[in-house]
Amino acid sequence: MAEDYGNWLGAANKFSLSEPPEWWLKRLYDQDSALVVFPSQTRPNTYVLARRRSASKELHRMFKGHVQRPRISPDSDILAANNLIYVAHLLGTQFSETVFAQLKESDMWARGGADKVIEEVESKEAAAADRSFRSWLDDIDHRARDAWRSYKARTGQRNQRSTSATKVKIVQAGSL
Repeated sequence: MAEDYGNWLGAANKFSLSEPPEWWLKRLYDQDSALVVFPSQTRPNTYVLARRRSASKELHRMFKGHVQRPRISPDSDILAANNLIYVAHLLGTQFSETVFAQLKESDMWARGGADKVIEEVESKEAAAADRSFRSWLDDIDHRARDAWRSYKARTGQRNQRSTSATKVKIVQAGSL
């Protein structure tokens, strides 16, 4: 009998998808105990990966007694009923280690927290802006040099191309 890690919600299973392998559910629980997976109600051979809400209001309580919650899809109904936040869709064949690598890469706390991630993003944006600015300056420099050479040629200050490898030999009449 498989151990229950509490991260599989298979009650509503419209397409009769099988439960993910036990090793995968354990690995998901070890990665983050708040992650949950359930079969999609709208896409065949697809699972929905979600995270339990911890610091926000529950959706079904927000709308209780006020306005009817808009019905978007059966998957969003399951998310709202179980107080979950959507993370990703997984194809039925994606039960592999690559999912955990992608989750770890996108986990802010594993990368040092929100401040560290913001610092990384801002430094990458600053480096990209600096590269763009340097490229722009380089382009202006090349255009200015080309314009100066063109000006000198048009005004007669230069009558030979600087890249010309041949020298002009002056021959006096009658010496041929």
